[in-house]
Amino acid sequence: MPLYHTMKILGAAAGLWCLAASWARAETIWIEGEKPTKSTMNRHPWYDQIKKEQLSGGDWISNFADKKPGEAEYSVTAKEGGQFEFWVRANPTATKLSYRLNEADSKPIEFEKNARDGSNIAGDGKLDLRFIAWVKVGNVELKRGANSIRFRMHSDNNNHGGLDCLVLSTEPFTPRGILKPGEIAKGAASTEKDWFAFDPSADKFESSSAIDLRFLNEKSAGEDGVIAAKDGRFIHSQTGEPVRFWAVNGAAAQTRDDLKSRSAAVGEVRRQSRPAARADVR
Repeated sequence: MPLYHTMKILGAAAGLWCLAASWARAETIWIEGEKPTKSTMNRHPWYDQIKKEQLSGGDWISNFADKKPGEAEYSVTAKEGGQFEFWVRANPTATKLSYRLNEADSKPIEFEKNARDGSNIAGDGKLDLRFIAWVKVGNVELKRGANSIRFRMHSDNNNHGGLDCLVLSTEPFTPRGILKPGEIAKGAASTEKDWFAFDPSADKFESSSAIDLRFLNEKSAGEDGVIAAKDGRFIHSQTGEPVRFWAVNGAAAQTRDDLKSRSAAVGEVRRQSRPAARADVR
């Protein structure tokens, strides 16, 4: 086997190994809100009349009481310590929700600017207090092994609040309703042979990726000069090196005659849209 092909195979194998190692280090912790280790929540029959099919695990934990804030504590076990993205799916409507990680001070969760993917989950569809949304709390430091997170619901209106689930991840997390990482929405999977749902995780832009093609580009745009045309090819004006362009998400395939016809039609429209010249005769 030629040395060049051998090096390509070894390079691809190394890339896959690095990618596998990255996946092995990744950790996502998903905890259902209705399953705390400790709770002093005060449930209310009206507040809990919700569309539970829109909640992860089919339920949430909630509080609705005039003079009683609600608290719930969760046990979080991390395989390795370090930085984690922290997300919650909770009620964002006129709520005050704070959290306390391990022995740190309590911190408020900011819904007004950071809430996304919100929906009305009121069982009767009314526009009241019963909503749900994802919010990125921020980045937190977890200890290796056991950790605890304690939430407190203390809104001005009856201390109301609801928590569907919480997520801690070493990977960039993208909320998609009740879907967990790697899950596919019902009906999204194709039954046709050789087809599958394209749902990649967020790109971390690491050079260890097996499909990273950054090395094909310039280190900084324009360092080899502007793109010019020479002898029917595109080149870098400073180096003379040829460059190719690949269409992505373009229109359906067309013939050269189709493109010529379209170009002629556009030119005719532009010509007709110009104001007619006037001769000023005196």
